[in-house]
Amino acid sequence: MKRHACTCLMALLALAAAAGADWVTATIPSGYMTRSVGINPITNKIYVVNYGSSDVMVIDGATNTTETLFVQSAPLAVAVNPVTNKIYVTSIATSSVTVIDGYTLDTAIVRTREMDPCAVAVNPVTNKIYATNAGGSTVTVIEGVTHDTVNVVSGSSPGAVAINPVTNRIYVSNGGGSTVTVIDGVTNGTTSVPVGSSPFSIAVNPVTNKIYVVIYGGNRVAVIDGATNDTVSVPVSRDPRYIAVNPVTNKIYVTGDYYDDVTVIDGASNTTTIIDAVSAPKAIAVNPITNKIYVANQYGNVTVIDGDTGDTSIVTAGDGPYGLAVNPVTNKVYVANQNSNNVTVIDGGDYPTDSVPTGTYPRAVAVDPVANRAYVANGDADNVAVVDGATNAVTVVAAGDNPCDVAVNPVTGTAYVANYGGNTVTVITGASYDTTVAVGTSPNAVAVNTVTNQAYVANLYGNSVTVIDGATNGTTSVGTGEWPYALAVNPATGKVYTANYGSSTVTVIDGATHDTASVSVGSAPCAIAVNAVTNKVYTANYGGDNVTVIDGANNSTTTVAVGTEPEGIALDPLRNRIYVANHGSDDVTIIDGTDNSVTTVAAGDKPGALSVDVLTGAVYVANGESDFATLIDGASLTSRSLAVGLYPNDVAVNPVTGKVYVTIAAGHSVTVIDASPVHDTGVRAVMDPAVSHFTGSSQPTLTGKAVNRWSPHRTDMMGVVNDALPCANSWQWGGGPYDSTSTDSIGFAFNWGDSLIWGENFAVFTPLEMMAATTNNLGLGTPFAGNMLVWPIYRVDSMAYWGVAWRPTEVIAPPAPKLRQNRPNPFSGATTVEYSLSAPGRVESTMWPGRRSGP
Repeated sequence: MKRHACTCLMALLALAAAAGADWVTATIPSGYMTRSVGINPITNKIYVVNYGSSDVMVIDGATNTTETLFVQSAPLAVAVNPVTNKIYVTSIATSSVTVIDGYTLDTAIVRTREMDPCAVAVNPVTNKIYATNAGGSTVTVIEGVTHDTVNVVSGSSPGAVAINPVTNRIYVSNGGGSTVTVIDGVTNGTTSVPVGSSPFSIAVNPVTNKIYVVIYGGNRVAVIDGATNDTVSVPVSRDPRYIAVNPVTNKIYVTGDYYDDVTVIDGASNTTTIIDAVSAPKAIAVNPITNKIYVANQYGNVTVIDGDTGDTSIVTAGDGPYGLAVNPVTNKVYVANQNSNNVTVIDGGDYPTDSVPTGTYPRAVAVDPVANRAYVANGDADNVAVVDGATNAVTVVAAGDNPCDVAVNPVTGTAYVANYGGNTVTVITGASYDTTVAVGTSPNAVAVNTVTNQAYVANLYGNSVTVIDGATNGTTSVGTGEWPYALAVNPATGKVYTANYGSSTVTVIDGATHDTASVSVGSAPCAIAVNAVTNKVYTANYGGDNVTVIDGANNSTTTVAVGTEPEGIALDPLRNRIYVANHGSDDVTIIDGTDNSVTTVAAGDKPGALSVDVLTGAVYVANGESDFATLIDGASLTSRSLAVGLYPNDVAVNPVTGKVYVTIAAGHSVTVIDASPVHDTGVRAVMDPAVSHFTGSSQPTLTGKAVNRWSPHRTDMMGVVNDALPCANSWQWGGGPYDSTSTDSIGFAFNWGDSLIWGENFAVFTPLEMMAATTNNLGLGTPFAGNMLVWPIYRVDSMAYWGVAWRPTEVIAPPAPKLRQNRPNPFSGATTVEYSLSAPGRVESTMWPGRRSGP
C-alpha cells in the first residue's frame, strides 16, 4: 500500500551485502536407491533413475510434479536426446535399454544381447546411441529411428562412454584393462589407445578435441589428442573417479571417492590446482553458463565451486548423493540421493546486489525492458532517477511535487510520473524531461495501456481517473468511486479498473468510450491486478482480509480469503497464479487462478509490493519494515530472504536481464539484484537488426542468427528452440532457414504455435549446439546450452502510435483518409460524422441542406 504522507526516516545508507548463493528449493521423494539423473533442457523435464525400484521418475521442472515409469530391472544410467526427445535407460539385470518417448512417456525395449549394459550416451547429430556392456566387452550401437543394433567389440569391461560430435568419434574406457576404445561413428571401426591401468570416467572437450580419461589406478588423468590419439599424463589427487569439462573455460574438474578435494586442470597448459572443501565426493557436474561446478558429497551435501575465483560454498542435500545434473536453461541443479530416496533441487542463482544512490525517499520503481532502464520516483526529492540497466549509471530528471508512482510505455520509451502533491504528471522520454500534464487532485497511481498508447492516472481525492493520450498528451477525466487508490489495465479488452479504497468498489472504465460500471468488492481495496490471458481482475481488500475476483466478461465476483491486511498483489499470467502480500500477517498468499485454491508462504516484516519474473516464475517481495526482500521460487513455492537495505518499499523485475530493482526508503537508493549472473558461452543467438520490438500482428516474423564462437574447433549448431511468454505453449524448435546438417552459424525463424497476447510479451530463444546431448558419464554429466536471448515484443494497435515521432517501426505508411457515414441518418437537429486523416492537420467542414427522400 502506498504511503501518501512523507515519513521521517533515518538518513541511513543501507549497504546491500551479497544476498547469498545457491539454495535448496525443494526435496522431491523418489523411488528406491536413486542413482542417476538426465535432463532435457528444452522440455525442462528431469529423468531420475531409481536402481532399487526399477523405475524412472519424471520431474516437471516448472512445477516439480512427478510421474513414475517402470522400466527393466536394475536401471543404472540415463541419456537424453533433446532433438528427438527420447530418453535411454540402461538395465544391467536384463541386458537391455529402455527407450522412453518424452512426449507420450511410452516405452520400448532394445536388447543389447550382451551382459551388464551400464553407461549410455547419445550423438544427436547421427541419432545413434551407444551403450557399454561391462559384462560382454562390447558396445551396443542403437539406431535412433529403427532401434536396430550393432555390437562393436571393445576392451575388457567397458564402463564410461563419451562422444565428440564434431569428429563423430566415440570414446569408451575399458575399466578391466588399460585402454580406451575409439569408435568411428561412420564405420564402427575401432582403435585401441593405451592409457594406463583401470581407466574409469571419461569426458570430451570438443572445442580442443581433447579427451580426458580418469585413471583410477594411477592417480592421474590421461589426455588423448583426438587428432592423433597421442596421450599425455596429468597427475591428480589419489583415487580419482569422476570428471567434468567446461568447454567454455577449457577447465577440467576431477575428484574421487576418498579424498576431499577437486583437481582443476587447465586445458591449455595441463597445469593443475587443488580446491578443498569437498567430502567423499560421488559426482561432479558443470554449468558453463554460470561457470559453477557442483560436487555431490556422500555425507549429505553439495559443494559449489565458483569457476572464476575457486571460492566454495556448501548446500545441504539428502543422504548419500550419488547422481547430479544441471539444467543450464533454468539454472536448477538436481541431486539424486541414494540413501534417502529423494531428489534435492537447488537454485543456482547467486543474487549479488548493488546499491545505487537515487534520491530522497524513493517510493516507486518501473522498468523499461526494451531500453533496459529503471525509473525510480523519489518522493521527497521531487525528481526521478533513471537507472541505466547495463551500467547502473543514474540520470536525474526533475518531476513535480512528491512523485509517488511511475509507469512506463516501452513502445514509446515514455515514463509517466504521478506527482501526488502537485496534481500533475511528469512525462519523461528516455532519460529527459518532456512535459508536465495537469491531472486531478492527489494523483496516486498510474498505469499504461501499451496497445492504445494511453496512460491512466488515479486521482485519490479527486475521485476520478485522468486519461492521457500518449500521442498528444491531451487529457480526459472519468469519474470513479471514492478514493481511487490503485488501477490496472487489461490491454486485451481495453478496460481499466480502479480500486476505490473509500467506497469498497471497483470502477470499470471502457477504454474506448469511457463508459463506467461499478463493482462492489471487499473492504478498503488498495491493490489491483489484471490477468489479460484469463480476463480476471483481482483486488486486495486491506480491510477485509480477502481478495475479490472479478470476471472481466460479466463483472461477477468471487471472494477468496487471504492473510491479514493484504496490500500488494502481482500476477504470473503464464502459470495463472496470483501473489498477495499480507502486510498484517507477514506472509504471501498464492492463489491458483484455475480454482482459487490458496497456499501461504512466509515473508518478512510487513510485506507490501511484489513483482514476478514471468520467465523464471520467481517472485520478489519488498518487506517494508525490515532490510530484506523475500524471494519465492515459482516451482516449489518455497522462499528465502535477500538482504537489500532498510525499508524496501517497491520492487520491479526486468525479465530480459533478470535484474531486480528494489527501492530502499531509508537508504535513498535502489538495490539492484542480479538473480543469475551469466558468462558468455560463445554460443548465442541474436535477432536480425530489422526486427522490431513492436508489432500489430499476432504472429510476426522473428528471424535471427545463432552462432558458435568456440575456437579452434567449433561444434555445429544443433538448432534454436523458442518460446513466447506468457503464451502457454512450451519450447519448440525454431524454423529455418538452415539445413539439416547445420553449421557453426545458422539462421532461425520463430516457430509459432501460439499467438502473442495484446500488450507485453517475451520471445525467448535458446541456441543449442551438439554438446547438448553429450555423454553423461554414468549419469553424472550435464547437457550444454548457449546463452538465452530474451526479446521483449509488444503487440499494439499501430494506429494509436501514428503521428508519434518514436512510433513503432512496423508502421510503414500512414492510413488513408476516411469519411464515414453520419449517424443517425436521417437526423433532426444533430448528427455525428466520423473521419480519420493520414496525418494531423486542420479540418474544415461544410453542411449542405438536403432533401429527405422516401415516404
